[in-house]
Amino acid sequence: MSEIFDFILKTNTFNFAILFLCIALIAHYLKLGDKFEGLKNAIIKKIEDAKLERENAINNLNSAKNAVANLAQEIEEKLSGAKVSAGNVAAKIQEETGNDIEGILKNSENIISSEEKSMSSEMLKKASEKAIELSREYLKSELAKCRDLHEKFIRESIDKLDRINL
Repeated sequence: MSEIFDFILKTNTFNFAILFLCIALIAHYLKLGDKFEGLKNAIIKKIEDAKLERENAINNLNSAKNAVANLAQEIEEKLSGAKVSAGNVAAKIQEETGNDIEGILKNSENIISSEEKSMSSEMLKKASEKAIELSREYLKSELAKCRDLHEKFIRESIDKLDRINL
C-alpha cells in the first residue's frame, strides 16, 4: 500500500493532473472565460462603431458632393481626412484593446502562478506530514510486534550516537 502511495506521489502525471485541476478551478472561479468574452464583445463593438463612423463620414461626403458639385476639391480633402481619421481611430482602438488584453493576461498569469505555488506548497506539506505519520505508525506497529526489534533499534541508535561523539 505504501509503495502505491509513494509511486503516485512521485509520478509527474499525478502532479500534472492536480495542477491542471487547480488551474481549471482558478479559471472557473475567476470567470476568465466571461471576462475574455466581454473584452471580445467590447472590441467588436468598437470596431463596428468605427465602421459606422467611417460609413457616416462617406455618406456625408457624398451628400456634400451632390449639393455642391463645383466644390470637388473640398470634398476630396474631406474624404481623405475621413479615411485617415477612421484609420487612426481603428489603429487606436486596436492598440488600446491589445494593451488591455495584455494586462489582463499578465494579471491572470500572475494569479495562476501564485495559486500554483500556494497549492503546490500546501500539497507537499500535507504529503510530507502524511508520510511521517505513516512511518511513525509503521515503526510503532513493528516495534510492538517484535520486542527483539525494539532492542536492536535501541542498540543501533546508541552505536550511531557513539560514532557521532568520536
